[in-house]
Amino acid sequence: MAPAAAVISNYEEEEIVRPIADFSPSLWGDHCYAIMLIYHQVTHALEQSLHKSIPRVETRYFISFYDEEELKNDVLLRFAAKLDFNLLQMLHKQELSEVSKWWKDLDFMTTLPYARDRAVKCYFRTVGVYAEPQYSEARVMLAKTIAMISIVDDTFNAYGIVKELEVYTDDIQRWDINQIDRLPDYMKISYKALLDLYNDYETELSKDGRSEMKEIVRNYFVEAKWFIEGYMPPVEKGRGHIATGIECYMRDYGVSTEEAMEKFQEMAEIAWKDVNEGILRPTPVSTKILTRILNLARIIDVTYKHNQDGYTHPEKRCAVQPDIHDTSETAVGILFVSKSTEGLNLTSLLKP
Repeated sequence: MAPAAAVISNYEEEEIVRPIADFSPSLWGDHCYAIMLIYHQVTHALEQSLHKSIPRVETRYFISFYDEEELKNDVLLRFAAKLDFNLLQMLHKQELSEVSKWWKDLDFMTTLPYARDRAVKCYFRTVGVYAEPQYSEARVMLAKTIAMISIVDDTFNAYGIVKELEVYTDDIQRWDINQIDRLPDYMKISYKALLDLYNDYETELSKDGRSEMKEIVRNYFVEAKWFIEGYMPPVEKGRGHIATGIECYMRDYGVSTEEAMEKFQEMAEIAWKDVNEGILRPTPVSTKILTRILNLARIIDVTYKHNQDGYTHPEKRCAVQPDIHDTSETAVGILFVSKSTEGLNLTSLLKP
């Protein structure tokens, strides 16, 4: 088992392991349990290679794989793996509960007709960036920030008109609650929520976050004007999105959708090689910081795999997110519903 597992680890996505993925267990009857374990691992490695994967999600997968190993160490599995995983998962659930309560109290789903319920998805992204217990406060703050940015983005893309958006952008640049009366009623809701959120942050952090949010809003305004004024052809008219990079490439180079997508995939693979090389080189920047940037890229790969928008339409990712037994299980479910720990009594394990 060990040599085969090593091959999978070292040659993920390579052609050398693809014949294993084509193995048909039904031809071998009941005498291929060990081979089946390798088969599942190979299938998963080809679907989502380790260096592109969200660490916390891969931890969940590894526990499942190891749990089925014939020569597994039960003590190691129960205490070092399952117990540790579940204790951290409990913390994640508490944080998600806090984020969900904050989101529910804002009542965007009732007061803003274009709002989408993304609290869980936003929190999932923060767990992908840093899952370690010492970053609990940062996860909660980042999840709220992403959720707030999502509302602001939808205000520009899906609802506001240019004149209103111009005032909205200007008010955010001023960052003054006294300017709120210049806004239409629906914009007052998100404007106040945005300022309140950052004011809460500033009791513990610096005011640097304001300037970044202001720049984001300025860019959203430019994008909204492009769409409304017809600067670029719309592709998702219902949501008000401008043309994608794929469509721009098709138009500029006169190629088909398939050719454009193949080219983008090629560029992405080259970029991943650069990322992997860069993270291994000596650098004056802390590896801990670089790892967060790497994890952001991993989140994008998982969320938008197979050209599916798993952020806007997570249900489309359900069919392509692999699990060793259940192909309908999403990455979010893996993080918050751990089937690998069924029957594990945490209370009894914590007793001396």
